Amino acid sequence: MKCQRCGAINPNGAEYCAACGNTFDSPDQIIRSDPYGPKLGMKWFNFLIYFALFAGAFSNVINALTSFAGSSYEELSLFYPIGDGVRILDVIFGIVTILLAAYLIFVRFALSKFKEYGPAMLIVAYLIAGISSVVYAICLIAIVGTDHMSSFYFTALLGGIIGEIITTGLLVSWNVTYFTKRSHLFVN
Repeated sequence: MKCQRCGAINPNGAEYCAACGNTFDSPDQIIRSDPYGPKLGMKWFNFLIYFALFAGAFSNVINALTSFAGSSYEELSLFYPIGDGVRILDVIFGIVTILLAAYLIFVRFALSKFKEYGPAMLIVAYLIAGISSVVYAICLIAIVGTDHMSSFYFTALLGGIIGEIITTGLLVSWNVTYFTKRSHLFVN
């Protein structure tokens, strides 16, 4: 039996939870389950906590440094003489990506400790990354204007926006499904 309050596994027929003392005085308080939960693979979880979240944090730090230096794109240096708007946008985006890098490390440790809120934190990280990239591209187009950028660069920005929306949507839906099936593991 699994305690609904703390998630601890108890012997079938127990009257109270051995971990938290919660009494099982009604059948709706008892969740009968295999003590080890359903047999589901954990390769994606292991990939996330041992590689992907660290790599994402590192990548965000590099992106932030690139934004602070004003060298995000080759053509971007051509935009700086137009005004300070792009430079300010780069600094703001750099700050957001530094904060996202720190957040990814927190997410990694929440997931590795099987915290109940860990999967939700991961979804929020995907949303922040996707939304911030889309907002950056839209702001860049608005600040610079299509008159000052080549049609190739403009098309690449629009393609990036569409790609980011699709990628974020797929990552969010995949991870919601993945972690919902494993929700019995995240009870701390």
